[in-house]
Amino acid sequence: MIKNEFFYNDNILKEYIIKVAYKNTLIYGNLFSLLGFILTIYHISKNNMFQIGIYSISLIILLLVTYISPFLYYKQIKKQGKKLHNNNKYKTITTFDDKIYVNEGSFSISFDYNQITKLHKLKNCYVLMVYKTPIIIEQNSFTKGTVEDFLSLIKEKCINLKL
Repeated sequence: MIKNEFFYNDNILKEYIIKVAYKNTLIYGNLFSLLGFILTIYHISKNNMFQIGIYSISLIILLLVTYISPFLYYKQIKKQGKKLHNNNKYKTITTFDDKIYVNEGSFSISFDYNQITKLHKLKNCYVLMVYKTPIIIEQNSFTKGTVEDFLSLIKEKCINLKL
């Protein structure tokens, strides 16, 4: 049995949101913003005011959506956590046994290992993905077993895992 216990903090949530949840949004948002910027510059050189206006407005909207969405998601996660636990802060306890058990206050859920589809290694944590649902494991918070034991177990039992 392997056990991980930690309190969620802002650094872990922000890292998860930027590196996992909104990674593609940020990448594609930046690429399309660059394209919009190039097209705007092109139409400035052609003095096409209508196209300049269209591309400029589109660029502003795209940048706002790209950079405000992760912030709004962060606020939503924090708000839901407070509602779920009546403004109390509880330790997240994840136990790897015959299944993966996650407990946080009165909230409890379990997953089969074959439901894990992806493993993300971040600076401060690991994120196991059950389709689009994250299980966050802080690297320095194992109370039973080690990081190496955890990684070995995950690679052995998670048959649908994509590294």
